[in-house]
Parts: sequence; C-alpha cells; structure tokens
Amino acid sequence: MLDYIILVNNQVTNKECRNFLQLESHQKANRILKQLEIPSQGEKKGRVYVASLKDIELLSKRATEHERKVLNW
Repeated sequence: MLDYIILVNNQVTNKECRNFLQLESHQKANRILKQLEIPSQGEKKGRVYVASLKDIELLSKRATEHERKVLNW
C-alpha cells in the first residue's frame, strides 16, 4: 500500500485497497489498512485513510526495516 500512497494518492478507501491489491475480501483490506496505522476519516463505507507526509515517512522506514530483516533471514 505504500506504493499506492506514494504514487497514486495519499488517501485510500477499502475499495481502492482491494482493487490495488487484487483482494476480494473487504475484511482483509480492512486489516491491512488498520495495520498501516494512519488516521482515517468518516465511518463505514465512507471511511478514508489519509496519510500525511510524516505517516508516509514512517511507513517507508518500517518497510525498509522489514526488507532488511527478510534479507538477513
């Protein structure tokens, strides 16, 4: 989702997440979006996750750390 947030839009809905990741389950997309730990606005079908520049920097740092751990495994 970091690629989507950086390249497409810093705001993402559950439906956009499902389309981008080619998921059928809205529950899986919901779990992924919650794990990003970025603020959301709205409720239920109107919920939008909005990543600030600071959020994007933190996501990028976490992704880099994760990649480093995977490569060292």
